[in-house]
Amino acid sequence: MLLIDEAHLLHQDVLDHLHILANYEWDSRPLLSLVLVGLPETRQRLGLAKNRSLWSRIHTRLALGDASVGDTAEYVAHRIKRAGCERELLNSDALALVHEQAQGRLREIDRICTDALKLAARRKLKLVDRELVTRVLGDGAVVGDD
Repeated sequence: MLLIDEAHLLHQDVLDHLHILANYEWDSRPLLSLVLVGLPETRQRLGLAKNRSLWSRIHTRLALGDASVGDTAEYVAHRIKRAGCERELLNSDALALVHEQAQGRLREIDRICTDALKLAARRKLKLVDRELVTRVLGDGAVVGDD
């Protein structure tokens, strides 16, 4: 299996070579399982006429859409739990603002929440509220203390 992350950044010559590799079979089975992971631009690039042959060899295609408000809350709770914390760290107003500003994009949700949690830790706060998220959004990336 070949897993390629950031596939949207692949050069066209690499996509051409992947097409060739995906074409080989051994005992009537594909020689290579190919997993491409990337931003939505990946699908757009593979949809171009010059990549049609590679696109046709990709049998399972999955795309994550933008998260809903409920998805955002569930995602943040899951990430916090996986980090070993069993309590709420962001209140519902903070999560709503995070979702609104991130427009449901998981990477942006991560960035905003990480910055908010860092600022909360520096301020010795136990809960991130809307005001703190607003501060983080106003500052961009939180670098130093207030």
